[in-house]
Amino acid sequence: MDHAGAVSILTTRHPAIVDYSVRVSSRARRVRIVVGRDKSVTVIVPYGFDASAIEEILATNSDWLQRARLKMGEQSAREPRPEFGLPERLVLAAFDEIWELDYGKLEPYPSRIRLLSDYPELKLLCGALVQDAGVYHFLRNWLAAHARLPFAQRLIELGEPHGLTPRRVIMRSQKTRWASCSSSGTISLNIRLAFLPPHLVDYVLLHELAHLREMNHSPRFWSILAQISENSRRLDKELNAASVLLPSWLRIG
Repeated sequence: MDHAGAVSILTTRHPAIVDYSVRVSSRARRVRIVVGRDKSVTVIVPYGFDASAIEEILATNSDWLQRARLKMGEQSAREPRPEFGLPERLVLAAFDEIWELDYGKLEPYPSRIRLLSDYPELKLLCGALVQDAGVYHFLRNWLAAHARLPFAQRLIELGEPHGLTPRRVIMRSQKTRWASCSSSGTISLNIRLAFLPPHLVDYVLLHELAHLREMNHSPRFWSILAQISENSRRLDKELNAASVLLPSWLRIG
């Protein structure tokens, strides 16, 4: 599913498929119909698409939609997943911050989320049709915006004494990598780093800064890293087990 550049604009009802949402995406080049694991239906359309044609598209594909929703329902029954519910707080160990989360109703926008931020509280006003997955996605976007500046500043602080400066710093939500460094000098940091203690965050940042000199994990790379990070091998092992520090809702997506 397209996430980048996508904005949900409508949630409505169709007699053949119960309800569906419409999403406008800057990446879309054609209309796509996506059936989620919860049997929800999302119609992704390019900018400028005539929304009045969506009903006809759904009607034409109603048989396929019914089969796809049935299949998703069967898969969910065979593969039960834990329900984590909505988090009560965000414990951001990297910044020594604890944000209390409060949820309220947002009317009359059934599929929207609005954020009111006043440290140490985040108040999320959610429309009636917003599901937990939508809240998780919203919180990941908030984490990316919140963590980028302090992480970028810390990269500069750690790299300057060694003449290592990234050309660009971006935040991403990745399941398998804490961070990465491109050959062009862009360092990508995982929003999940915000939940790690500062010493592990510093190790990840130094690890990626070392890649500015050596892109692979050759002996030369580990030698460079050892020069700028004490106990790098021990910290690397500690980092491998750090996923247990993440909240459950963030580990699922």
